[in-house]
Amino acid sequence: EKKNERLESLLLRGLVRILIGSHIQQSVQSVEEQREEDEVATTLLLMLCRLCREARQIFSFNKAYITVLLNAAQRSSLKAMRNIASILQQLSMDPKSCEHLQNGEAMLQIIRFLRDTDDSEVRTQARMAMPRFGSDNFKINENLARTRDQRCRLEAARGLVVDVRYAEHAQKLVDSSASCRVIVDLFDEELSELLKLSVRIILTIVEHHHAGRIAMHPDAIDMLLGILMDIGSCVRMPPQVRSAVVIQRFLRRRNKIKNGDDHKKA
Repeated sequence: EKKNERLESLLLRGLVRILIGSHIQQSVQSVEEQREEDEVATTLLLMLCRLCREARQIFSFNKAYITVLLNAAQRSSLKAMRNIASILQQLSMDPKSCEHLQNGEAMLQIIRFLRDTDDSEVRTQARMAMPRFGSDNFKINENLARTRDQRCRLEAARGLVVDVRYAEHAQKLVDSSASCRVIVDLFDEELSELLKLSVRIILTIVEHHHAGRIAMHPDAIDMLLGILMDIGSCVRMPPQVRSAVVIQRFLRRRNKIKNGDDHKKA
């Protein structure tokens, strides 16, 4: 049980970095002309994070984790900021989380940042969370002056909000990956259902990315493969999974080196 908790925490940390970092914005290759493959890739990541949030109830966040959220919030897309605001709202519903995080400087900084964004949904969720974390004394400035760069980034990010109609397609990809089901069944029997489902979704993302069916930023793929390796180092990973992950990481590194050499020659 302790092993599963440690792995689930590790998995969630990795997903948060991918989900609320720059990877969602980078995963979508064109803001003006979005492709279904891009949206499905993003949706799969969101499904994975939602699965972990529900299973772990996200109330295990500590102060260091909140600092990660703050750093990500300040450079993230609108969709990512909405996710962060949603996380804060859920945290605010749990008395233990409120007591643990109340008046924490990083938490207050996140709320200050979110309440002054252009997006009304983010502002509303931030306002709802404020009193619970001891931040109701701060004045809300709806018309806070923002830099031109931040405005441009927010405007560009508006096109990155995941459309719900892609969620069904994403779920079908996971359900149709027969190889993923077989591989996950070979894992250590002690592995929790959350981890088995998460591994299955990660394998689906990697499989369909390399088949060209979905588009994912290479760094996000690297991080997902890294999560698999971390899990595999703690449990009996099936040889098929270990081989696939090792090969994929080797190919990614080789391509990076090759592309770097080509760039220098050019």
